Amino acid sequence: MEKKLIHYLGKILVLFLIVSLSGSCEDDEFGEEHNDSSTYTQEEGLFIINEGNYSSGNGSLSFYNPADKTVSNEVFYSVNERPLGDIPFQIEFLNDHAIISINNAGKVEVVDLSDFSSVKTITGLSSPRHIQSTSSGKIFISDLESSNMHVISSNNYEYTGNLDAGKSTGAMLYNEDLIFACNWSEFYVNKPNNTVTVIDPLSETVIQIIPVAKEPNSIVMDKNDNIWVLSSGGYNHDEVPALTLIDPDQLAVLQSIPFPQQEISPEDLTINEHGDSLFFTNKGIYGMSINDTVIPTQEYIKKANRNINSLAIDPDNGDLYFSNALDYQQKGWIIRYNRNTQSVCDSFRVGINPGAMKFYTP
Repeated sequence: MEKKLIHYLGKILVLFLIVSLSGSCEDDEFGEEHNDSSTYTQEEGLFIINEGNYSSGNGSLSFYNPADKTVSNEVFYSVNERPLGDIPFQIEFLNDHAIISINNAGKVEVVDLSDFSSVKTITGLSSPRHIQSTSSGKIFISDLESSNMHVISSNNYEYTGNLDAGKSTGAMLYNEDLIFACNWSEFYVNKPNNTVTVIDPLSETVIQIIPVAKEPNSIVMDKNDNIWVLSSGGYNHDEVPALTLIDPDQLAVLQSIPFPQQEISPEDLTINEHGDSLFFTNKGIYGMSINDTVIPTQEYIKKANRNINSLAIDPDNGDLYFSNALDYQQKGWIIRYNRNTQSVCDSFRVGINPGAMKFYTP
């Protein structure tokens, strides 16, 4: 028994050394070597939230420069000499700062974008998720476990109080001085999760509830200034998923497009650089025009052997980025796809369980 244990531990040590020694450079899908650096330079590029493993505290942040195809991993840890925390979830940019929600740690990190040094850590939150800055001088943070949205001053990042949204909130969109917040979950707050809550951030009040399909998970605005909401239909496939089109002036539903199947879970709605094409994930990646009235049945990008976990589009050239989380235990990949040539043009290794991605322009 003892010999078997020693042999097993020896295998783990060898595997650990192989992973550690190979962490400085990676081969992409073309067999080309990518340098893996932790050096961050403030420049235009893509931030990638790596959620890590639940309760392990190994979440991290990566940065990719599309111009020279360089990637920097562990950019928070390398400067602050401490991990980002347990399940980083979203990132927002404001006043030369990055604001990052750390969901399971119940905190928000504010860092200086010039060198990524910590400016402030806001603690004591229940389950912070999405972040939305506004012109009212306030930052709103949605919460999974509470109907209270957290309100933070955008001037000094002081916590100023709560806004009771009536339900737990998730993804948000800010338009015409109003916040449109998806009521994504009913797990902790036992209220129907088939609505979008419209909030006046100045008065911190709910002014309208808009019905959509069950479990709205993502929200975007198109070139006509209309709002699209993607709903999965529920964790247990309770309803047919749907795309809902909302008029933000009338605060009313213009159209609801059902999916052809109920036993699916579409997520990650995003929109192209022109505001006229929608993309979302459903194992593979699907694309459609904002003028379409039916959901496409053919994949835009096939899943293949990937575990596609998130999606983003470059607002400048329209390149599409999606993550491959592999088995959620090892470092994942980001794949860059050129929509003009309809081919993969780069791929690079990041942290464990790559999730939300957002482009930054200084």
